[in-house]
Amino acid sequence: MKVQNNSLVDFLSQLEAGKNEKNKSLKFDEILNSALENKTSKNDLSQEVEDFKQRLSELGAYGYITQLNEDKIEQKIAQKRNELIETLGINDPNKSNDQRSELLKVLEEMLSEYRKQIQNSLASQSILEKQQQLAGIRSCRTFFGVGLV
Repeated sequence: MKVQNNSLVDFLSQLEAGKNEKNKSLKFDEILNSALENKTSKNDLSQEVEDFKQRLSELGAYGYITQLNEDKIEQKIAQKRNELIETLGINDPNKSNDQRSELLKVLEEMLSEYRKQIQNSLASQSILEKQQQLAGIRSCRTFFGVGLV
């Protein structure tokens, strides 16, 4: 059997040294609890890995990255929605239903613009990265004396 935790060895050496019973049981409880927590966290991690593998095989690499980007955009929009609701005072009980409906329209327009800005930002960032990669490839080819295609 392979010892995976040095605290287990410490516990066993304390047993040999003849510590009092209360300290032994306390130490054993600590070791047992930490081992159970470690086992649980490893199971959670392996489940996360399996979920990742499944999503990756279902969507493919490009689809997975696209889905990740969409999730990030949705998170940013949800945060922005909460900020704007507070800023515009949509939940203010003193506002009439007409005022709230007008503010909700304004909110949706602002969020639509914000979504477009984020998507444009991601697209321009992607184009910039591609340009940098191409520039790096060209400089390497020039450096090594390889002709450009």
